[in-house]
Amino acid sequence: MTRRSAVLVAWLPFLVDAGLVTLALRLSYWLRFESGLFAAPKGIPPLHVHVPAFGFQLLVLLLSLHAFGLYRARSGRSLGRELVLVLEAVTAAAVVGMAATFLYRDVSFSRLLFFQAWALSAFLVGAGRAGVRFAIESAQRRGWGGSRVALVGWGRTAWRLYDAVEGRPSLGYHLVGWVGRPEDPDRAPGAQYLGGIEDLRRICRDANLDGVLVALPQDAHERLTDLVARVDGQGIEVRFIPDLVGLMSRSARVSEIDGIPLIGLREFPLRPLDRVAKRVLDVVISAIGLVVLSPLMAVVAVLIRVDSPGPVIYRQRRVGRDGRTFVMYKFRSMRHGAEDRTGPVWAERKDARATRVGQHLRRLTLDELPQLVNVLVGDMTLVGPRPEREPFVRQFEGAVPRYLDRHRVKSGMTGWAQVHGLRGNTSIEERTEYDIFYVENWSVVLDLRILWLTVLHLLSGGGPKRSGGTKPLPTDVRFDIVDAEEVGALEREDQPSRRGGLC
Repeated sequence: MTRRSAVLVAWLPFLVDAGLVTLALRLSYWLRFESGLFAAPKGIPPLHVHVPAFGFQLLVLLLSLHAFGLYRARSGRSLGRELVLVLEAVTAAAVVGMAATFLYRDVSFSRLLFFQAWALSAFLVGAGRAGVRFAIESAQRRGWGGSRVALVGWGRTAWRLYDAVEGRPSLGYHLVGWVGRPEDPDRAPGAQYLGGIEDLRRICRDANLDGVLVALPQDAHERLTDLVARVDGQGIEVRFIPDLVGLMSRSARVSEIDGIPLIGLREFPLRPLDRVAKRVLDVVISAIGLVVLSPLMAVVAVLIRVDSPGPVIYRQRRVGRDGRTFVMYKFRSMRHGAEDRTGPVWAERKDARATRVGQHLRRLTLDELPQLVNVLVGDMTLVGPRPEREPFVRQFEGAVPRYLDRHRVKSGMTGWAQVHGLRGNTSIEERTEYDIFYVENWSVVLDLRILWLTVLHLLSGGGPKRSGGTKPLPTDVRFDIVDAEEVGALEREDQPSRRGGLC
């Protein structure tokens, strides 16, 4: 990236924000006093009386945007997250502005004016952010304004970083190639090999690099000092990603004790107050859902009873929060006694054990509706990682990295993995990564977004599952019948008769 383009990219959001906030304040005055839409019983104050207050509000809002990290270069946050931060920053600035007016008694400011200024600022700044992001990403896709960088390293962490940078032009990086071991088995297809670490000084000069992204495995961290020495004196920016993926959460935070930095390796955003908010949302929506959907559930129950012999509701023990088990309810979608001979096996997309009605229930996800009862009583939540059976959990915990982190929160009816097409017999590793992302980045907004995507999925008739790019199940995880007797005993504790059903 040239110095001129770097300065432009850095200042463009600030300049656009300043212009749009100024416009929002002027529009709010026009809307309140000049448009004729609202009465002004105390008369119309001249605009120049409001100019100092508008200037103060502009300064406060820009400082608020800065305090919320909205001028941080290469934040990597999603557009949705950025818009939420914009709303929070504008609201905080509005509160400060209103508090200041109570201390300034020479002029009486309209409260409606403040509300209009808040709404217009939030809308215009949010729209401006989306527009700036689109413009910068479009320019960077065409090769303008991106820092020329190379990836230095090898192993899984390095190639996860490579994929992330390649798929996020908003980060402002133009990935030229990679430096490391040519025999790396994790190497991404199509990645251009530039040479080994011993050639780094020449590579930086020949490729005209602005920086390097270093992602070395733990057993090669001692090479970092040598690596930095090779780029000294060339004005190269070095960013280092420690290979602590197996330990560190994405929400890791840095604190300090008397100047000594502490990195939180396992911190999760669901604090006690957050759990209360999530529980209130669960109770309200599940109660409304049970009332509204009761006619549909009654029809489904009749169809199941007419279609095949056996119980309507299938009860199965699953593993939830902190490894505790609970009984999960589903509409029976398989033949009665479907697993008597095989024990617990993984359900296929077109499972021969499914009944005629069950096939449609599974395709439309209607077999999950009785879990609203689980949500209402507190065994489950509306949004969270999907629960598995105990034999599968024991197999996955040794085969899938950080699998047990899914159990730091309650299991859910739907989740971040499911709305991305990872349902049923899909990659356990990939589903776990999506689940951990949800656990570490929980918010009410994220829950509502997942619920909305789930509704769209249901309205589209269930929608197709992810069809491409899904990794296979771990090769050392086998769905055999070793635990058949044990699982049968566990399920018989909660079932008066043998039942078959969907895994």
